[in-house]
Amino acid sequence: MAIISVKGLSFGFSGETLLKDISFQIEKGDRVGLLGENGTGKTTLLKILNNDLPKDEGDIFISSDISLGYLEQQVFFKEEGTVLSEAKGAYKKLIEKENLLEELSLSLAGADHKTLQRFIDLQEEFEREGGLTYKGRMKGILDRMGFYEDSYNVRLSQLSGGERSRLSLSLLLMKEPDLLLLDEPTNHLDLKMLEWLQEYLLAYKGTFIVVTHDRYFLDKVTNKIFEIDEGHLEIYEGGYEAYADLKREKREQQIKKASIALKEYKRQEDIIRKLKEGKKENLSKRGASREKMLSKLERPKVPKASQKRIKINFHQEYESGREVISLTDISKGYVTDKGYRELFKGLNLEIKRGERICLIGPNGSGKTTLLKIILGEVEKDKGYIRQGHNVSFGYYDQGQQLLKGNNTVLKELKEEFRSYTDTEMRTILGSFLFSGDKALSVINTLSGGERARLSLLKLMLGGKNTLLLDEPTNHLDITSKEIFEDALLSFQGTVLAISHDRYFLNKIPDRIIELSKGGLNEYLGAYDYYLEKKRMTDEDGPIEKKEEEVISFAQESRLLKKEKDKTERRLKREIKDSENKLKALEEEKADIMAKIENISKTSDYDQFDILAKALITVEDSIHKAYEIWLEKSETLAKSEFLDNKKI
Repeated sequence: MAIISVKGLSFGFSGETLLKDISFQIEKGDRVGLLGENGTGKTTLLKILNNDLPKDEGDIFISSDISLGYLEQQVFFKEEGTVLSEAKGAYKKLIEKENLLEELSLSLAGADHKTLQRFIDLQEEFEREGGLTYKGRMKGILDRMGFYEDSYNVRLSQLSGGERSRLSLSLLLMKEPDLLLLDEPTNHLDLKMLEWLQEYLLAYKGTFIVVTHDRYFLDKVTNKIFEIDEGHLEIYEGGYEAYADLKREKREQQIKKASIALKEYKRQEDIIRKLKEGKKENLSKRGASREKMLSKLERPKVPKASQKRIKINFHQEYESGREVISLTDISKGYVTDKGYRELFKGLNLEIKRGERICLIGPNGSGKTTLLKIILGEVEKDKGYIRQGHNVSFGYYDQGQQLLKGNNTVLKELKEEFRSYTDTEMRTILGSFLFSGDKALSVINTLSGGERARLSLLKLMLGGKNTLLLDEPTNHLDITSKEIFEDALLSFQGTVLAISHDRYFLNKIPDRIIELSKGGLNEYLGAYDYYLEKKRMTDEDGPIEKKEEEVISFAQESRLLKKEKDKTERRLKREIKDSENKLKALEEEKADIMAKIENISKTSDYDQFDILAKALITVEDSIHKAYEIWLEKSETLAKSEFLDNKKI
C-alpha cells in the first residue's frame, strides 16, 4: 500500500530548476536511501514532503493515517531547556496520563463505580501505549546517543552542534512516527552509535527516507535507492552496493549503445561523401537520398564515462625509512574545572613504511590529540616518540583550521606552492572543480565540501610520504569519497587515518587500531574483520593471558597470508586467461580488417556493412577484455608491492 505518491513534482530556486517532473511511490515498510551530489535537491525534497517548502508543480499524496517525523541538519532548541526536559517532552501525553493516574489513585478509597471504571480504562490505555516502559526506552536511547545521567541537567545552550544533532535524533526516535524523514542522521555519531542506529532502523516497523553519504549504512538499512541527478530522479532496487552495480552497468550500456550508433552515423556520413564524390549520376543521387534520410536523425551523443570528478594523485617527493613511527608508553590528560581528566595512558604503537592504518574509538577518546602528539603540535605527558629516517608529515584536519579564511582559493595555494605559475595553478584547481571565478572565492565563503576538497588538494601537492588524516571523508559527497579512496590505495607512502566512515574503514586499512580506556587494540584486517573479532571477544570475554594474545596474533597472520596467497594465485590465472582472450580477439580483428580491405576495392556495400558491424563488436570486446586485464594486473601488482615493502 502506497503511503506516499508523488507525480510530476518540480521545484526551482533563484531561476534554477532543482527538481524536474519527478514521480515516485513509497510503500509501507520501504527503506529508501536518497542520493545525489551536494546541491542537487535532496534536502529540498524532504522539506517539500514535510510541507516546509511549497512545490512549483505536481501532486503529492501522503496518507492521512500516518504520523511523520523529520530530522533536519540544522537543529534549533529553546535555550532554557535541559536534555532531560526535552526528552520528557517526547513522552508528554504519556506523562500527563501517568500524572492523572497518580491523582486518581489517591481518591480510589470509597470511590464510586464510574470513578473506578475511569481509572481502569485509563490504566489499560496507559499500558497499551507503552506507559510502563517509556522511561526505560527514553534512558536507553539517550545512553546510546551519548547522553548519560550525569548530562541530563545540562542546558541546551551548553550543547555543541554535534550534541544538538544527536539529541534531536534521539527525540525523534522516542516519538516512533510511522514515517521518518532523516537528513544526514549519521553525522556526529561515533562507530558504536552508528552500529546501534543501524540495528534500530533494521528493527523499525515503519517507513523511512534517509539522506546520508554513509555508504556502509545505506547498504545495510535500505531496500531502495532514489538518486537525484540533474533534476531527475532514478529508482534502483536494493541497497547501496546493488545501486552502484546497476548504475555502472546502465552507464556502460548507454555509452556502448551511443558509441555504436555514433560509429554507424559517421560511417553513413563517409558513404554519403564517397557516393557524392562519384562521377556516376546514379551514385550521386543515391548519396543525396541517403543524406536526406540521415538529416532526419539526430547525431548520437556519447555520454561521458563519469560526471565531473575531482582528480587526486598523492605522491611522495622521497621515500621514508622502513621504520616510520614508534610510540612507547604515551600518556596524555588535561586539567579541567573538575580536576585532571586522563585521555589515555601507556600507548604503544609501531608503524612501518607503506602501511595504511585506521584509528577508531569513541568520541572524546583522544584520537585527534594522539595525531597532534605525533605531529609535535601537542605535548605528551609521558612516554617516548621515535620518528623514522626521512619521514615527512602531511596533515588533514577535519575542521580545515589550517586554511586561512581571508585568502582566496588561488592565493591559499600560491602562498605555499610558489613554483607553479598562475596558469598551472588554475589548471590544477579546475581539476578539483574550482574553475573560473570559483578560484577567486574567499575561503570563508566556501561550503564544507569545498573546504575539504581544497585541503585535500594542498595535501596532494605537498609531496609528503606520511599522511595523518583526521576524518578525511567528512563533507565529501560519495563520488569525491570514492576518488579520494582510490588515490589513497595507489599512494605508496604511509597513511594513519581517523575515521568513522565504515565503508572507508572496509576499503582502506591493512589494520585497524582501536583507542579505548584500556589502551590500543590491534586488528589485522578491515572493518568487517574488526567487527567479527569484537563480537567474538564480547561473547567469550576478554583474553587476559598475554601468551594467548600472541598465539592468536600469529594465527591471524598465517590465516591472512594464506588467504592473500590464494587471491594472488587466482589473479594470476585470470590475467593469463585475459591475455589469451586478447590474443584471440586481436587475431579476429586482423582477419576482419583484411576482409574489409579486399571489399573496399568493390562496391559490395551490404557485405561492407556486415563487416563494419563485426569490427565494432570485436573492438568493443577487446576494450572490455583489456580493462579486465588491466584491473587484475594492477590489483596483483599492488598486492606484491606491499609484500615486498614488508620484507
